[in-house]
Amino acid sequence: MNKGKITLKHLDSNVKEAMSGNTPILSEVADGAVTRSKIYDGAVTPNKTSFIDLGKNKFDKESITTGGFIRETDGDWRVHESFDTSDFIPVKAGQTFTVSSASFIIYYDANKNFVSGVSQSEGEYTGSANQDGYVRFSIDGRYTDYNNVQFEFGSSVTEYEPHQFVLNQNVAVENAKITMLSPGSVNEETIQDRSVTPEKTDFIIKSKNIFNPEEVHFNKVATSVGMDDYTGYHVSPKIYIKEGETVTTTRIRNFYFFDTNGNHVTNQKDTQNKYTFTAPQDGYIRLTIFAEDLYSTQVEYGSTSTAFEPYAIKLREDIQVGQQSTQSSKFTVSKDGGQFDIKTTLDDKELLFRSQQFGSANGGYNFESTTFDNTLIHSTNDDITPVRTFNTVGANHGYTSIIDLPNTDKVTADLGSVWTDGTNEFVLLRIVDGRLLLSMPYTEDSNGVTVSDTAPTSDLTHVRNATNTQAIPISGAQNSQLYPSTGHVVSQYKIGGRLITEDGDHSGDEVVIVDAYDILDYKSIVEWAKNNVGIDYARYRSSIDGVLRISNTYTYYEAGKCLTTHSIYALKTVLLRRTGVLQSVALRHPTSAVYRYVHNVDTVNGINFKAPINLTNYATTCNVERDNLIDSTKPVDRYVDYIGSSSNKIIAFTMGHVIDKTNSKHSDRMGNIPNVFWDFRSTKKSYPTVLENKVLQSGDYYNFQGYRDYYIPKSSTENSNISSDKSADYIYIDEQSSSSFKALKDESLIGKELELIDSRGFTLLSDVVDSQGIAYRTTGDNAYGVVKAK
Repeated sequence: MNKGKITLKHLDSNVKEAMSGNTPILSEVADGAVTRSKIYDGAVTPNKTSFIDLGKNKFDKESITTGGFIRETDGDWRVHESFDTSDFIPVKAGQTFTVSSASFIIYYDANKNFVSGVSQSEGEYTGSANQDGYVRFSIDGRYTDYNNVQFEFGSSVTEYEPHQFVLNQNVAVENAKITMLSPGSVNEETIQDRSVTPEKTDFIIKSKNIFNPEEVHFNKVATSVGMDDYTGYHVSPKIYIKEGETVTTTRIRNFYFFDTNGNHVTNQKDTQNKYTFTAPQDGYIRLTIFAEDLYSTQVEYGSTSTAFEPYAIKLREDIQVGQQSTQSSKFTVSKDGGQFDIKTTLDDKELLFRSQQFGSANGGYNFESTTFDNTLIHSTNDDITPVRTFNTVGANHGYTSIIDLPNTDKVTADLGSVWTDGTNEFVLLRIVDGRLLLSMPYTEDSNGVTVSDTAPTSDLTHVRNATNTQAIPISGAQNSQLYPSTGHVVSQYKIGGRLITEDGDHSGDEVVIVDAYDILDYKSIVEWAKNNVGIDYARYRSSIDGVLRISNTYTYYEAGKCLTTHSIYALKTVLLRRTGVLQSVALRHPTSAVYRYVHNVDTVNGINFKAPINLTNYATTCNVERDNLIDSTKPVDRYVDYIGSSSNKIIAFTMGHVIDKTNSKHSDRMGNIPNVFWDFRSTKKSYPTVLENKVLQSGDYYNFQGYRDYYIPKSSTENSNISSDKSADYIYIDEQSSSSFKALKDESLIGKELELIDSRGFTLLSDVVDSQGIAYRTTGDNAYGVVKAK
């Protein structure tokens, strides 16, 4: 009998495979073998159990990805500061789900590979997958707070509940009882964040206006059973009222009342300029408003309509506000109706930016002026930037492809009527100030909609739709623009993250202005007018298709410093001609000269840009092309205007692109601009270019980052601006001559690490900022460095 040890050579090959894990054979687990010590901490999660379920809301706001959305055409990630995107949410084939609000909904297969996507105006979405897999969705933060979003299974939105795990309904909780709370047991740790709402207190009250514009359902109309999609209208949140209470509303499209169980009781379906309602029982109301009335709608208790007051929650009047902090804020914003004055201090002098919330020619945001030390130095009322399709349109510009004629006898009932000169047809779009505005004929091809300048050659005779059919004389025609040429206009001011809605002074360390709108599709304007005879399209502009979605954000973060971000999103195929996202007129001063210095530009049309130009007598249009660049491998990305002489610069204004961000990068601009990089107009206005002669397809997206900064320059340096975003400081240094040693001082930079990201004839002498500042050396004329500090 062999009493020796068993070695591997004695084992069958199947036994060896089982020991090494190369076989699917599993041994039985002995009773009691899985003990507490053998299960990893955290290994048993809710989804590993059969008795804990995920609640109704499948959207986990703690797992969102901020700063972008997923493009519906190909599943690509697109950077955009206004969007937040959900994590993967599992769905089964044919399982219906509803998202309370989203702009993009993306479907994936079981391996998380892109399948398809949907793009829509921000609002409710119901859909189902055609296979087992996952869904992600993106939310536009300009319209929706992701904290209130719900993803649930079913075909309608139900009452919101947070994302949470719950015990399975089959699990009984026995012997549960409520015990008395001991004194002091409810403290900061035992109360969940945001558990105490205004309704839970007796010292926080609502304004007389109980309509909250931040909680509307966008692009919806209310119905007796819920809501239907309808662009150009928004539906209010539920507004609860008690039996016998009376409320009065301003202009509404319709009004519905439901009991506390959500059953429809009564409604008013017709448009009302004022509507008073008394509740027959406890319940809630929903009303549909026109999109343009979002921030002017008022719902108040009582039967009288009083002066408008923005929705707000505030302290009860008898609550005393204690001693306030004496620490000053960087900015004060003074609101007076639609006028906003942003005040700060630069070099111990007041710097004031004045703007209008709805002051543009299209009814959106507009700059107005900049004042320094009580002196007007910048008239900025045309600094918001349009795009160029077949027309220059957006911002302060309307479509110019129109016929503008004196009105003889046409009235509102004739809007949408069609007229001809015997060759072409023209549609009556608007009647403004005694003038008729008619469309020119459009064509549509692979580049989208285009309109050539086609004026009528004879008096216009009636074709169809008019009530007053007398011919329209074409004498007295003049050039004009079609307003509005935009829809879905958003214009908001925030300070310290708080939306500014009330008149008065507001203080904080950061001011953010959001300016967003759709460029209306020319063809869609014309066809809408023809299909809605007797109605002015301007009243319903947000129900008309857009061709481009434009978003601009202006962030004032330090005295004189404004970071800008801009996006262009194609809603339809469109040809963009020379287009920019920044533009500005020249500085001005009543007694001092204004000079302009432009980076990386040689001589254009006889103007030598390598040295500062006195703008007093400047009157030449200079289009900067590749042959005009000092370094033809890089575009011109900035310029500086300054008031005073080279040895005594009073203040400077600089505008440009952040050269390492998205489509503002040198490589992107060189690729997207075949000809003109910058247009310095004879009017002294400055027009940079980001896209030129480029066909955009639906879903194409571009994002640009720039700056509009005022600063006190170093007298011996042409440009010494420091611009910042959330990730880094960018220091722009432009010099005229060689120097063995220079240092740009700024105490806020001390200790930061430096990276030279663009230069010519420029040597960075230290990788870290010390007490002397940013130390550098220059060689040759027109040396420069762009230094990034973190």
